[in-house]
Amino acid sequence: MGMWFPEPELKPDEVVSFQAAANFAKGRRAIGGQITVTDQRCLFVPNRLDGLTGASRIDVARGAISNVRTIAPGKQAARQYGIGATVRTQVAVDYSGGTLVVQVSDIDALAAALTNTVA
Repeated sequence: MGMWFPEPELKPDEVVSFQAAANFAKGRRAIGGQITVTDQRCLFVPNRLDGLTGASRIDVARGAISNVRTIAPGKQAARQYGIGATVRTQVAVDYSGGTLVVQVSDIDALAAALTNTVA
């Protein structure tokens, strides 16, 4: 996806249903990167700069996703997910290893792709 985002490592038989630039909320820190939803996984790949500062890739198998929800913007959301959550809706993906909370420009398309991922 260009010089800022390393390409996600996809399996030969994976089909991408959604891909976009995204911010991942890790506590109050926003980590820039790219989110990719396939028929098998949901992947977050940090941009090259955040990768150099220790941000790691997140790879969630389709079967591990238990819930997809939106988090309304506001002061409470900002306290948990950083300043961007003051004005932008977040998408939360609950899975067996925790919760992935991201911001993207087209939350409806991401939520639809993820909802189709939930078995």
